[in-house]
Amino acid sequence: MPRLRHFLIQGTAQSQSYVATFAGRGDFKTPPRIERVAHGARVAGEVQQAARQAHDQPEKPAEGVGFVPLAIRSNPGFKLWLDSLDDKKIGSEIINFRYQEDGSERAIVHIPNDKVAKFAKKFEDYAHKDHKRYGSPLNQTLAESVNEIRVAMLRDGDYWTDSGPVPQTDEEFWWEVWLRDEGEILLPDGRFLPVEDVFREEANRYNIRVSNQQVRFELENFLDFLLVFRLSEVSGSSFRRTWVTCECFAVPASARPACLAPLAVV
Repeated sequence: MPRLRHFLIQGTAQSQSYVATFAGRGDFKTPPRIERVAHGARVAGEVQQAARQAHDQPEKPAEGVGFVPLAIRSNPGFKLWLDSLDDKKIGSEIINFRYQEDGSERAIVHIPNDKVAKFAKKFEDYAHKDHKRYGSPLNQTLAESVNEIRVAMLRDGDYWTDSGPVPQTDEEFWWEVWLRDEGEILLPDGRFLPVEDVFREEANRYNIRVSNQQVRFELENFLDFLLVFRLSEVSGSSFRRTWVTCECFAVPASARPACLAPLAVV
């Protein structure tokens, strides 16, 4: 083959000042909170109430998990201050996010059990303390962006992120599950198994059918699985919620594995 010369384009580059895509806290709008103390106390109380409910009356999949699952919602027409919900200092993590039909935003956030008090204190400090430098309430943007906090439930559709309606509890459907690949897990019987094998064993114990295919995202350290089951099979069993912490949505027919193709899905 003949050797061809490369095109070299010169003299077209220009220097530009950096422009941040994030507009900054000053442009973030929150609804008016006339009763600051009452609002902060109410939201802090909702955090504690959700923690008690998750501990005293958990769904079967949430028994023994090391976190409190919270459903956090904004007022219609306003946004949640997500930066403070996904807080590495206390280990809180946004699991999924969804725009609601009424114009509000909803985030599912997992708070480690031993950090619930610190998370609630963000709202208590908002109610009673001011920033030493600026004089504004502490944690003002976060606290005023939150309208409601309650315990997140599988049966309430809090992990459903598809645009369609939440499946009925007795309706068979497909769920895509993302697992963190944390290496091998020590089981009560003394075995060490990879996380995907533990997941498959537990799913089989509760007759939840799992595709024999999986996708590994090496850079993000995640594993991706497809399952098919009825919501009642999971919310009423001890199939751990640590396995189903991300998103739930209907899977197109073209993406369904052949081994599960005959099953009824939504």
